[in-house]
Amino acid sequence: MVFRDVIFSNLTLNDTFFVDCTFDRVTFYNVNFNRTVFSNSSFNTVFFNNVSVKNSKFDNDDFIHLWVKDSEFDNTIFDKTDIYGSKWSYTSLENGKYQRGNLNVVIFRTLTVNNFALNDAHIKNVLDVPNSATFDFTYMMVGKTEIRVDEDIEGDYPLGQNMLVSAVVGEDGIGAGIEGEDGEWVGDISGEGFSREGSAIKENLSYEYMVAQNPEGASGYMITNILRMKDGGVDTTFKYTIFFNLITFVGMVIIVYAIGTLSTIFSLLKFFSPFFLTVGYFILLALILSERGFWDMVNLMALYFFPPFGKETVIPIGIAQGIPWMVLAVSIAFVDVVVCLFLIWNFDLAKKIPFIGSGIKRVQAKGASILENMPWVERLTFFGIVMFVMIPFQGSGAFAGTILGRAVGLSVSANLLAVGLGALIGSVLIALSVIYGLGFLSYLAPLQLAGFIIFIMICGTLYFVYRHWDELSIDDFTQTLGLHREGVFGAPLTAAGEMVGTAGGTVIKVAEGTGKTVLKAAGDTGRKITKATSDIVGSFVDTFTDDRYDYMTGAQSDKTTPTELDTGVLVSLPEGARRGMVVTGGAGFIGSHLVDRLVKRDEHVVVLDNFSSGELEFLFDSIENITVVDVDLLKDDFDEYLKGAKIVYHLAANPEVQLGITKPEVMQEQNVDVTERVLEAMKRTGCSRIVFTSTSTVYGDAKIPTPEEAGLKPISAYGSSKLDAEKLIEKYCKEHDFRGVSYRFANCVGPRSNHGVTYDFVHKLKDNPKELEILGDGKQDKSYFHVDDCISAMLAKAPRELCDAGEFMALNVGSKDSIDVVTLANEVCKSMKLKGVEYKFTGGVDGGRGWKGDVKKMRLDIKKMKSHGWDPQFTSRKAIRDTAKWLDENY
Repeated sequence: MVFRDVIFSNLTLNDTFFVDCTFDRVTFYNVNFNRTVFSNSSFNTVFFNNVSVKNSKFDNDDFIHLWVKDSEFDNTIFDKTDIYGSKWSYTSLENGKYQRGNLNVVIFRTLTVNNFALNDAHIKNVLDVPNSATFDFTYMMVGKTEIRVDEDIEGDYPLGQNMLVSAVVGEDGIGAGIEGEDGEWVGDISGEGFSREGSAIKENLSYEYMVAQNPEGASGYMITNILRMKDGGVDTTFKYTIFFNLITFVGMVIIVYAIGTLSTIFSLLKFFSPFFLTVGYFILLALILSERGFWDMVNLMALYFFPPFGKETVIPIGIAQGIPWMVLAVSIAFVDVVVCLFLIWNFDLAKKIPFIGSGIKRVQAKGASILENMPWVERLTFFGIVMFVMIPFQGSGAFAGTILGRAVGLSVSANLLAVGLGALIGSVLIALSVIYGLGFLSYLAPLQLAGFIIFIMICGTLYFVYRHWDELSIDDFTQTLGLHREGVFGAPLTAAGEMVGTAGGTVIKVAEGTGKTVLKAAGDTGRKITKATSDIVGSFVDTFTDDRYDYMTGAQSDKTTPTELDTGVLVSLPEGARRGMVVTGGAGFIGSHLVDRLVKRDEHVVVLDNFSSGELEFLFDSIENITVVDVDLLKDDFDEYLKGAKIVYHLAANPEVQLGITKPEVMQEQNVDVTERVLEAMKRTGCSRIVFTSTSTVYGDAKIPTPEEAGLKPISAYGSSKLDAEKLIEKYCKEHDFRGVSYRFANCVGPRSNHGVTYDFVHKLKDNPKELEILGDGKQDKSYFHVDDCISAMLAKAPRELCDAGEFMALNVGSKDSIDVVTLANEVCKSMKLKGVEYKFTGGVDGGRGWKGDVKKMRLDIKKMKSHGWDPQFTSRKAIRDTAKWLDENY
């Protein structure tokens, strides 16, 4: 149950249970709780005002941003409950207990504590806030050390930025109070104070902590005034890295000069000059952009430097991050110019490579002869290189443009100018197309076509010219330089082009200007897409600590007006307290919802997916709290990601049922062979619990409702592959003492659905809102259940609660009802607000089935699943309506 933006007022709740509830921005005013239990619930920004809690219990709950005022807690137990960011004003805690939890980042203001024991519980980060102060700081986690930094810096730096911190030891929590001579507590806490259960010794709430501040002493003077460290003791490592690397380079130059000559130093400077230009340009960017904008720009330049991403990918990302388009265009062009400069100035090194070098020399000699006899070829070649670099062909760019220009004999200055002009014009055109809408590209189409034709003409001209040079043919030219498809240069260019062509599934998403980005980085066994390397875990600012909220006047004193908390503190759980969960296929429809729910439970989640049917954007809400690995489970080694995992949720599969008709071998590979590889990896890494998502199609045409004990007679390749995978899991459970649970799903629908009949209907109606083609005879009748119910079922019980070691269990999951396909179509049309749609039935195959292997009637018996405390909240109609509405709004 979710309570969002709700006020509970003037209530008395007796003998009440709140289980698996979510309270989001909720106020309790003048409420009496008697013998009330809150269990497995989450509270996010909650206000208890004039509340009485007696003989009650908070069990396994999570609070983030809690304000308690003018309230009392009597004979109340907090068990396995964590409270992050709380303020207790004019409140009493008496005759109770706080056990197995953490009260972290807390303000006590006139709190009475009597006979209230702490049992394996900890109060951390007690803040002393003056009565009139506004408190503004950020917690940074460096390993296991927590550092407090002045002001809210969370949004100032990109995720993963290396930081330099000057910190000293401070002390806080003193104002909360101490034990007086008479045994009573003196300070913001009155009464007996906190003590450990069974001990008369009071808990000391003062503590030492690390606080960032400006460095002192001689070294501090140099860091502050010479290296210009930012005020507050926190800065990025960029300028310090440049400074110390510069010192190292100067030392290397001195050594080279000592053992060589001045010409050796000039050669060294020539080699490194592009790097120096890059550093100088970075310094210029740092002066004209904000800290965050600078690092975003540097990251984009690095992203552009490495294939397969090109201007057409990087520039839209930068504009979405708020970087000025002109700075973005010039910066991307600068990368091309630096690459060109490096290749030109060090081109002679390539001539020394065996076989290739001799070919380059011969080609350059012939090129020079051509240009001497026919100067017009140089002008044509110059313009061709400009167009080649400007238009984002696959494999085009500064690298290929420089090699081609030098090979045909263009001068250094002409080659550099051609690449620079092409890069700058291309970057500006793409940036303008994003700023003024993609329609702007239509105006560029004739220019692109003309450029392509001119480029083909240049290639034809060069081919014709070279054919008349007896010493070298065009084949010798391409083979010698390695520009053919399998050549030294041609192979990586071709591979880069193919990567660009298939990179459409990659999602780079920016959230509401916050600058959060998701990038891919190549690896041997998989591409780890995201994993936070450091945590800036939150900030405590302004209104939450301002004393004026304890002394409201005027309209604010009206206790019928809900109080709103603007901000608070986010403090992550220690890594050791989290359980490792691996989700294969976690970027898919069901998998992404499972990941989101696991993250909300503060689980440590690793997602393995090859994005063949999943979308990275489905994981965006959880992306900064999980590890995502782009890996092919059929081919790659993924053992390292299963090490230490408590449970493997195996959802990776091919969900396209109809594909089994034409390509049954694909179902075998992706649904059965992959499952066996996952089981083998679990065996090698010591993971013994697996949750598998199966299907109702394993029963085939069965009686309605269909229980788990029904015969298993699939009539489709998809159903057969899922059944074979179940048998494999059962076999491994028996042979290796695994615990295995298989959930046999009815038709699962909901937000992010990217296949199935509802998805198909919505897209057909978007194309033609007057007519809807329906496969089959229209008499198919099936059960549809919502993805929220699906995830609740999967997490209702852990494998160890459902079966013993060596056992395998299958459970049906679906809705309580079923609907025919015509009713489904009616609900989709209603959700899309369409009227008068004409239904056209194809007649179907094998007695009216939608396709060969389609189960015409299906409804599962879910009694066994319900016996474990789960109950679906959606009917088939409601699930379809919610799905169709989401698809209509998002596709």
